[in-house]
Amino acid sequence: MQEGHLDESSPLLPTAKGGAPVPAKHMYLLYLCHLLSCWGDQTWYFAVPILLTLLFSGTILPASVFSFSTCLACILFSPTTGRWIDEKDRQSIVTLALLLQNGSVIICCGFVYLLLPYQAAEPPSDDLMFLLIFGGLILVGATGALAGSMGDIAVSRDWVVVLSHGDASFLAGELNIFFYFYFSFYYYYY
Repeated sequence: MQEGHLDESSPLLPTAKGGAPVPAKHMYLLYLCHLLSCWGDQTWYFAVPILLTLLFSGTILPASVFSFSTCLACILFSPTTGRWIDEKDRQSIVTLALLLQNGSVIICCGFVYLLLPYQAAEPPSDDLMFLLIFGGLILVGATGALAGSMGDIAVSRDWVVVLSHGDASFLAGELNIFFYFYFSFYYYYY
């Protein structure tokens, strides 16, 4: 392997001598990076239903349909996506996931902008153009949510075991506590 060149088998973080677990400083940087990454995409998918509620102040139906559709897409297609991730190169999967996710946010912004002229107490469910724009918002939002799930699966698969270098006390200690609080927070609020 060339100096400075990374491939799929390269470690993400430098290890201490003797294969010891990653130093605490690097772990906190990894935690911070993961938090900021999750914060950005989750904030957007939290904001869209609020924007839809502001656009259609008399009902929460559009916000509910958007949230339900994005969650349903993840439930239905995550197993297939996971199998696909297992067969492909992780770096290309993560790159594709980031492109899809960020592109979906930009396109969703465009769809929300196109919905601005339809602002009313109730959405015009008999207007074909509104239905096409709203359907596009749902489709792109679901694609973005699935891309976020795809990126999470590709990045976080096996990373706890790799970071601990098989040290059971490290797995049972610091990482276990971190993931308990992380997933408690994540599943409670999302």
